[in-house]
Amino acid sequence: MTIDLRVFVVALSLAATACTTLLGLTDVPDSTAAATAGADQDGQASAPLDAATTDGERHSAPLDAAATDGAGLPHEAGSTDLAGNDASIESSVASVSSDDSDASAPASCATANGGCDPNATCASTGDSGITCTCNTGYSGTGTVCAAIDSCNIDHGGCDPNATCTSTDAGKNSCTCSTGYTGNGTTCTGVGACAVNNGGCAATAQCTSTGTLAACTCNTGYTGSGVVCMPVDSCSTANGGCDSHASCTSTGAGTNTCACNAGYSGNGKTCTAIDSCSVNSGGCDPNAKCTSTGADTNTCACNTGYSGSGTVCTAIDSCNVSHGGCDPNATCASTGPGKNSCTCATGYTGTGTVCTGINGCATNNGGCATTAKCTSTGADTVTCACNTGYSGTGTTCAPVNSCLTGNGGCDLHATCASTGPGTNSCSCTTGYSGSGQSCTAVDSCNVNGGGCDANAVCTSTGPGTNTCA
Repeated sequence: MTIDLRVFVVALSLAATACTTLLGLTDVPDSTAAATAGADQDGQASAPLDAATTDGERHSAPLDAAATDGAGLPHEAGSTDLAGNDASIESSVASVSSDDSDASAPASCATANGGCDPNATCASTGDSGITCTCNTGYSGTGTVCAAIDSCNIDHGGCDPNATCTSTDAGKNSCTCSTGYTGNGTTCTGVGACAVNNGGCAATAQCTSTGTLAACTCNTGYTGSGVVCMPVDSCSTANGGCDSHASCTSTGAGTNTCACNAGYSGNGKTCTAIDSCSVNSGGCDPNAKCTSTGADTNTCACNTGYSGSGTVCTAIDSCNVSHGGCDPNATCASTGPGKNSCTCATGYTGTGTVCTGINGCATNNGGCATTAKCTSTGADTVTCACNTGYSGTGTTCAPVNSCLTGNGGCDLHATCASTGPGTNSCSCTTGYSGSGQSCTAVDSCNVNGGGCDANAVCTSTGPGTNTCA
């Protein structure tokens, strides 16, 4: 900010004078007058302020023209009250500060008029918020403002027998028609038209021809001229408005046009708003916006994303059926909805199908010839001695199975070795079964234990009984 020295000194002088009056002093310090006199360093003379009078009243002399023009300060001559000088001081400060007015404006209004129409006023509402208001002579939302043709509203305030001509936004001039005289807002007929408008309707133009009067309905009215009825322009071709606009009658033969919701334009021409062109129609960045009509759209998440369309989340396909990979493969996400499959160590294949490497295929996996090799995947094996043999699996020796747990025979059976790790089992007398499982025979259940039909058979042990 640049402060003109003369403005500063003049403001200082006025402040000093005000303080002097409040204290009841009769003289203004010489330093103040000297400072005032020295304000114009460029050679222009500035008249010092008058010293206070001895009766305590102060009279401020106006600044001379050179000082006033140089400092750019308005000054009211003959100001006699203290408040007036305070106002002058405030005016001086306001003038000094005016250069910084743009700097203090909200950043939103300072850039591109805050998004408001060039014919609108941008105003800060605090917290970086703004409002847009169409200027006088314009109408609209504030972000879009159109010039008002005042002639379309109540004939621009002109007399019915005057011509309305638009001169600017919201402004017009009125000119009395031929056969009338006046200022345009009020027109009086002449000649045959001078009395009672020549018998014409008040909304008709009277033309005097000698002693005769001809009547013609004014624009916006229809009829014989003696009788004229207002024309509703909206009833014909929608008043010249677009088919997607609303027509509002504003008077006889006049109307305004406003685009319907979902359309933009001046009303005469309206274009469907493509909501997808503004903020992607509210869709997620990873969604496709499809226009479904004027200012309407749908959102659908792109491939590899899931959600409502307004919110879309990347799909980790590895979390869905292991990404289609084999259970013995590793799934790695490569992008939204994409992944790769790699067979784990010890397996071979495409990743979607993996087969364990069979270590038993070579040299029985290192197991003994009398052992079974079992592949456990990842090129690993286990060795287990065959039935009838015992050992680590890599070495196996024949087993006499009858020496361990009676060869698996029942406690009431006899074990007989039949080869390495094999044997036979036979139930002992009084018992029946496979040998591996023997059950005591209840002889009473076989032919009544040999007892008479009229005797009672009592079991006395495996395969034995008494009859009584």
